[in-house]
Amino acid sequence: MQGPGSSNGLVIPAESGTSAARSLVRSWYAGGVSGVERSNDPGVGRALKEHIERFNMETTGISAWHPITYAVHDGSGELAGGVDGFEWGGTCLVEVLWVREDCRNQGIGSALMAAVEQEASRLGCHQIAVETHSFQAPEFYERRGFARVGEVTGYPRGHSHISLAKPLASTSR
Repeated sequence: MQGPGSSNGLVIPAESGTSAARSLVRSWYAGGVSGVERSNDPGVGRALKEHIERFNMETTGISAWHPITYAVHDGSGELAGGVDGFEWGGTCLVEVLWVREDCRNQGIGSALMAAVEQEASRLGCHQIAVETHSFQAPEFYERRGFARVGEVTGYPRGHSHISLAKPLASTSR
């Protein structure tokens, strides 16, 4: 369907941004698809993640992965903190570490990271990787032996996105 802002069958929603952005979309559009659309459907994001994970596993030949999740609950049974990540290909990636504000500075984060490190070593990981922001807790990870391996300044504006890694002494699986 042709409409305002469309070219060669490519429908570019009005909210997609500037004319320069629309021109960029047109410049790489090679045909054979119905168009590029912005999606707010979380199912699309999940499907994309599944497709790239399948591609990664097929390409590397490494299909085994292990979720790694730990939680700490307070005396009322409420979540006080947790860590979530996974092991794949000899690396443990920590995707989320969170401790409730009123429970911070009580050793919960350290206990959670110690549990992850122990499990990663048991699974034969040679390293743990984590990403954080400058306003979160990069020093927390650095005190635990992580080293900065990358940084994107200005993400978000006025801050940085920091990648850290820690080598582990492990036995090969």
